[in-house]
Amino acid sequence: MKSNLLTNSELSLFCYQLSLIFKSGIPLDEAMSVFTDEMSTPVLKKIAEDIKESVGMGEGLHDAIKKHEEFPKYMVGMIEIAYNTGNLEGELERLSNYYQELERLNQKVSNAVTYPIILTGLMFIVIGFLVIKVIPMFNNILQSIGGSMPQATNMLINVGMILRNYGLIIVAILVILGFALYFYTKSKSDAWKYNTPFIGEINKKIFSEKFALGMSMLMKGGYSFDDALEVYIRSVESVYATSVLKKAQKNILEGEDVAQEISKVNLFPTLFTKMLTIGYKTGELESSLTKVSSVYKLEVEKTMDKVTSSIEPALVIILSLVVGVILFTVMTPLISIISSL
Repeated sequence: MKSNLLTNSELSLFCYQLSLIFKSGIPLDEAMSVFTDEMSTPVLKKIAEDIKESVGMGEGLHDAIKKHEEFPKYMVGMIEIAYNTGNLEGELERLSNYYQELERLNQKVSNAVTYPIILTGLMFIVIGFLVIKVIPMFNNILQSIGGSMPQATNMLINVGMILRNYGLIIVAILVILGFALYFYTKSKSDAWKYNTPFIGEINKKIFSEKFALGMSMLMKGGYSFDDALEVYIRSVESVYATSVLKKAQKNILEGEDVAQEISKVNLFPTLFTKMLTIGYKTGELESSLTKVSSVYKLEVEKTMDKVTSSIEPALVIILSLVVGVILFTVMTPLISIISSL
């Protein structure tokens, strides 16, 4: 069944309702009927009906969920891990909170950039009008009285002429390039998410939290590190992360040092690998992973709050500088006209 992914709000609701079913202690067949009735949207209700039917035919819950591509790979993988380790109820509640937090973060980013985006649109309209219409008019006035435009203003006039003659073509080319870049990044490795300055550091922290949480759950459930890594890799959505983890897993199975192989993987911050190495050498790998998960959960929250709170003022400052430069360039010839009178 191929479809678009559900929204974060829908995923949070789905996991929350499912966790309530398990908390209630109702027999699974009856619980799935209640679960289906509780779904408030047509899409979720259809998915719930399909899952109920699959469970009724004897399939495991995680297998029934896995059949639906509307769910992210991470969610499906973590549900499988929780099912195998007997922690399904708790993990469903955590996933609900996780997707609720993602929705909150997306909303916060959206609110932070809405005003600057509107301001940017208006600014481009005003600048386009100035460059294409107003500045050439001032140029004609200055030339008629024997004056001349400053070099910076002449550059704006040339830009205005290009935009007037080729504006639609330029916009079309930019749109095509944007789509080409989007599809190229979708079809190729996503290594840039982890190697790009700043963005890479944030993604490494997010991945560290997910990795530590999933691995600690599996090891608490009795899995060895090798087996836990094999199961966890199935929940990883990133093509690049999956590739490098499989390479590390292969080396570990061949007898290489666990801590050394994980430290070679370009997916984790230095602090993560150091804490993991200490846990491995002291025989406390499981507790180290649990601690690392908590540490990076707080670190990710702090980082994302800082980023989102900085977006709006940063964009406003940049736009103000651009507008200031344009106004200065436009006002300079006006001052020249007034001083020559």
